[in-house]
Amino acid sequence: MKKIIIVGCLLAITNANAWHTADSMYCSEPYKPYSITTQLELDSYQRDVSDYKQCIETYIEEQNEAAEDHVKAAGDAADTWNSFVRYQ
Repeated sequence: MKKIIIVGCLLAITNANAWHTADSMYCSEPYKPYSITTQLELDSYQRDVSDYKQCIETYIEEQNEAAEDHVKAAGDAADTWNSFVRYQ
């Protein structure tokens, strides 16, 4: 019974920490001109689109890495608890 109560408390703490919100995406969507009349305008727009895509990909990668870190931390906490309980 002691194990169940403590595990329940650990789950409650983990869920409380899950309320931490992720940083908002800070990428700015490029403005698409009504018409592109020069190669310079086309190149500029294509560069802006490429930068936007790279920004979003970087954001996604950072969020995925943060999620992996949280999962690992939760697993480490569970392992610590299990180790503790095993020797009590």
